Amino acid sequence: KSPTPLYGALRREEQRLIPMQTSRGCPRGCRFCNVRALYGEGFRVKTQAQLEREVEAICALPVKGQLYITNDNLMGDADHFKLLCAVLQNSARHWYANADISFGQDETLIRRAYESGLRQVLIGLEGVTEAGLRGVDRTNFKLRHLNRYRDYIERIQSNGIGVTGSFIVGGLHDTAENFSQLAEF
Repeated sequence: KSPTPLYGALRREEQRLIPMQTSRGCPRGCRFCNVRALYGEGFRVKTQAQLEREVEAICALPVKGQLYITNDNLMGDADHFKLLCAVLQNSARHWYANADISFGQDETLIRRAYESGLRQVLIGLEGVTEAGLRGVDRTNFKLRHLNRYRDYIERIQSNGIGVTGSFIVGGLHDTAENFSQLAEF
């Protein structure tokens, strides 16, 4: 039910990077993250009409800035992700977003995202060791995908989308060797 933000109130210098939030929530339940504490366990999305109105308002701005899709996890809902890509397809805007490593699983979705303007994704990898990832999220999702991190990142980058990894350091299981492993990764 949220109205279209007043993008037109942004000063010209504020239009170089335009935040747009299209969903709230994340299915992962990571123990360090406050998303579920703030927004609950559900996943809420804006409608196609809302997305179209917001993109129209952004495209009407005099500065052709980059979009930052501020969703908690771009991959939280596959149908919403596909809808978002479809709406952004004709906006002629580059955008970046936050996601989990599952973004790297499906090359068709990666290509769709690139075609819609996605050029950079921040992925919460959290760590690169089994001990560091065990118990990070309630289903050990990240740990189960650890051995595919490099393949997924390569798949994303080979399709023209840059990857920024986000890591947690200084955990209970971290040793000096873990820092070397992270640096090597």
